[in-house]
Amino acid sequence: MELLQRNANRIKHANDKIRQVQKKIKDPDLNDYGYILWGTKEYLTARLVEMEEYRDKLVNQNNSLVTGSNTMPLVRIKTGDLMTIRGISILASIRGGSSEQVFEWNAIGTSNQPESAADKALVAEIDRVWMPVSGFVSPSSNSVTYEGIYSPSLPSATIYENGVFSDLDPVNSVMLLRTVFVSPLNHTQNVTIPVFSQIIYLKAI
Repeated sequence: MELLQRNANRIKHANDKIRQVQKKIKDPDLNDYGYILWGTKEYLTARLVEMEEYRDKLVNQNNSLVTGSNTMPLVRIKTGDLMTIRGISILASIRGGSSEQVFEWNAIGTSNQPESAADKALVAEIDRVWMPVSGFVSPSSNSVTYEGIYSPSLPSATIYENGVFSDLDPVNSVMLLRTVFVSPLNHTQNVTIPVFSQIIYLKAI
């Protein structure tokens, strides 16, 4: 649990620094001479590239964790995600600059009912975590990773479904995507740590 959260915190810290530099680059008061403490726009732009590469490396390392002598046993179940109609619409609005909607909540459930693009919620939700605290949300040049880390004290459950949401409220929040696993994650209370990562890849067509 500590290793997973430590990795998540490093990724969040990297993203905070990236946003800070991005803000400075856009500052109209930043001229060719730059700031004494920040440097010129050319320097900041080059630094931003380095920081983004470092952040992407952290995310890739996190997504490639394997069982080791100093880590918890890790079982990876990979499957495709299905984005919802509402999620795609809002994502398009975000990309177009007409929406500031954020998706920072990760939820899990016990239903194996197949996904549908018309889904608006998990079928049998059992828990939901705020990823900025329990996990992370990290964009990269061509993808966005959403990871939720759940408490080992969660009651034992057979977890089939996972989703990413805009809010804590299950009724009024927007679901970006829903995934149903063919092979479920069998969680045992205080023994296993449920962790779910969703990765959206951006592709030009």
